[in-house]
Amino acid sequence: MRLRLIYYLVKNLIRNSIIRKPPEKIKEVQLSKLRKLIKFVYKKNQYYRELFDKAAITPDSIQSLDDIRKIPVSTRQNLVQAFPHKILSKGFKPGKNCFLVSTSGSTGVPIKIYKSYDTIFSTISMGSKKFMGKIFNVDKISIMSILVYAPETIEQILTDFVMKSKHLPFRKVNALDDVNVYIENLNEFKPQILFTYPSVLKDIKMMVDSKGLNVHSPRLIFTSAEIFEKEFRKEMKKIFPESQIIDTYFSTEAGLIASNCKEGDKMHILNDRVILEIIDNDGNPVKAGETGNVVITDLNNFASPVIRYDGLNDLAKFSETPCSCGHPGTFLEMVAGRKVDSIVTKSGRIINPFRVTEILSVIKGIAKYQVIQKALDVLDIFIVPELDREQERIGRKVYSDLKELFGDEMMYEIIFVNKIERSSSSGMFQLVKSEVSTQ
Repeated sequence: MRLRLIYYLVKNLIRNSIIRKPPEKIKEVQLSKLRKLIKFVYKKNQYYRELFDKAAITPDSIQSLDDIRKIPVSTRQNLVQAFPHKILSKGFKPGKNCFLVSTSGSTGVPIKIYKSYDTIFSTISMGSKKFMGKIFNVDKISIMSILVYAPETIEQILTDFVMKSKHLPFRKVNALDDVNVYIENLNEFKPQILFTYPSVLKDIKMMVDSKGLNVHSPRLIFTSAEIFEKEFRKEMKKIFPESQIIDTYFSTEAGLIASNCKEGDKMHILNDRVILEIIDNDGNPVKAGETGNVVITDLNNFASPVIRYDGLNDLAKFSETPCSCGHPGTFLEMVAGRKVDSIVTKSGRIINPFRVTEILSVIKGIAKYQVIQKALDVLDIFIVPELDREQERIGRKVYSDLKELFGDEMMYEIIFVNKIERSSSSGMFQLVKSEVSTQ
């Protein structure tokens, strides 16, 4: 196991040098890996062979990166129906060279796919001392994760592998525990690196602010799975002044897709690992600065390949400007959140959830919030105020600002609470949740 980790550490260090090369070189790497993947699935994967045959596609059909659009988009339901036999490539056997992973179901029907052992070792090697030292200048590695660990989820599998290795100081904390448990473990273990969700950091901030507590500040904090608002990042620096906060775009199906760098606030797409497309509702590519649907291709996992997959249900846009770090790659300015949680009005307007979070995240006095659409014309807004005496002012501001966005199409019930619970099914925390958007 140790030799495999060293092997993938070297590969990831080489990868870091590749993604800093000119865009033309990166595209060459992408095309080479894409053509290798297409040739493989055409021979070894029943689902994609049937898909390609139906669309009259062969490996020779893919001669450029633009040719990827010849391949039909696969939906979440397509992969659910292909499980288990059609989606598992020939030559892969669960427990021997691949393992089963499942999404939590927080964005719809859970999906199960197989991940090759190579993908898990590649991911784990990025937490090594040499890799973290090279990329983030961290000289001492100790890691804590505050996540939800459901059976077969990638969080559970990754932490199990790390804990079995015994070569890395590591502590696992359940995100469903009380916030005091988070703080106690942070102060006791004093990790250099923390992996968690933005909502966990919000809970810590609320407790620190209300009780006047001190909390250990890790060198690096990696977040994923939820919308991370820019205003919230500024607030976190007050609680974790020594921490560099890195927001990542990660999915069970495609792995690590993009990440903030240590200098800028744009998300760097890991173009050597994935091909990320953003398309409109008609399947056409959108221009930089325009929001569209994320379609992802994972170039690394051959066990259950993910090619032109739109099942992440995410909305995003490419940045119109480069990152301040000078990196030559392509960037996401933001990942807007789950498409299934857009707000749909009676008139048929679809309101991106990011537009709602942009409004609420800058209203002073709100410690935490959640918006739930109960009907086409009804929004429930749950708010944890920093101070109870501010409720009236906050309520007026929320009402007036949301009315500017929705006009007379919505009625609002503003509910002040002491705590907002996570989803009982997935453990995730959703800022904007619609119970009618898919109807």
